[in-house]
Amino acid sequence: MNTQLQDAFHRQEPELVLAEYNSNDATFNLLDCDGYLVGLMRCLGVRALCVTTGSESYGWIDCYARANLPDDLAWLAEGIPEGFSVLLLGLADEDSSSESVLPVIGGRRLAYIVCQSVEYQALSGGR
Repeated sequence: MNTQLQDAFHRQEPELVLAEYNSNDATFNLLDCDGYLVGLMRCLGVRALCVTTGSESYGWIDCYARANLPDDLAWLAEGIPEGFSVLLLGLADEDSSSESVLPVIGGRRLAYIVCQSVEYQALSGGR
């Protein structure tokens, strides 16, 4: 997992806006709380997307190989092809999670993306 990407989620708590989906690749604009574009996240070889777009801020992101999925995600393992990973994203404001349409996983509302790899490009702007 790209530590710059993890740091961006920790510092910026970005909203994800799906900017493009093309040939199984998804590009998300990362917007800070003021709506400034602070980065791009490109997920290559997407198998599944379960995220909200433009409505919630995410405070963290982690990446898991199929063999290392947390117990709460064991149900996903069968559907993940060899060489793919799961990106797990947590809401920045868990107090507002009752209003979210994200699934409850391990007692928390989480987003996930199943893909082959992820790229991150930081952009100037924001805080």
